[in-house]
Amino acid sequence: MTSDAPDRRVGVLARVRASWRAKGTEGVLLLLVVLAPFWCCSGWLLSGAVEGAMARYRGVAGTATITECRFSQPRWGSGGWGCSGDFVSDDGSLRIHDLDIQSKLGSGSPGSLPARVSGPRATQIYVQERPDSWHVPLFGGLFFAGFGVYVARLVWRD
Repeated sequence: MTSDAPDRRVGVLARVRASWRAKGTEGVLLLLVVLAPFWCCSGWLLSGAVEGAMARYRGVAGTATITECRFSQPRWGSGGWGCSGDFVSDDGSLRIHDLDIQSKLGSGSPGSLPARVSGPRATQIYVQERPDSWHVPLFGGLFFAGFGVYVARLVWRD
């Protein structure tokens, strides 16, 4: 028993593919709008990972002096200290003021800590007690980039 009625078992993904392909240029623009948040988030996370890796492996060693700390209490979860400070290299040739300190400090007390920065244009100080803190943004950035590619392939593959 055959019927000319459309097959109701066609998946949602197939219908989305067909409608996006039928739209031509508008479908491409719609896909880019959908994927832009994934790739922007990926870029933001990967840029932090690159700076952290550069500080770890090719950076400048020195001392971070904590100048200001703020305790932040989010709506959910536990709060933490957000600190900023100044960095001076071990040989004194590099001084950078008012950088964020990338660490989970136990308290907001001022003091000096051994640290590293990625270079003269660094935006964060990486405290040496947590030298591999760049792994989390690396894997997060790769996840968001990969998920964006996965969604694009689901929609546009034949």
